[in-house]
Amino acid sequence: MHCPDELTVQTRGTTERLSLPAAREADGDDTAGGGLHHQIRHVHERLRAGESESDIMPLDETVAVMRTLDTARDQIGLSYADH
Repeated sequence: MHCPDELTVQTRGTTERLSLPAAREADGDDTAGGGLHHQIRHVHERLRAGESESDIMPLDETVAVMRTLDTARDQIGLSYADH
């Protein structure tokens, strides 16, 4: 799974570069996490705060991304077998 060290966020004329240090276990092992650990950590933080939606990636934005990906899959003829 891809695990970037930094992320560039562009919103309405502003650009912010975020440093994303690797997740660490309590014992300091920096090989922990990887992949989606930043997203998982954020979800846990939001749930602990009593929130049901991300302030960074709201549900309507997530649904819009899903629709875009669905459209792209349709256009290239990619489908997944139903199980």
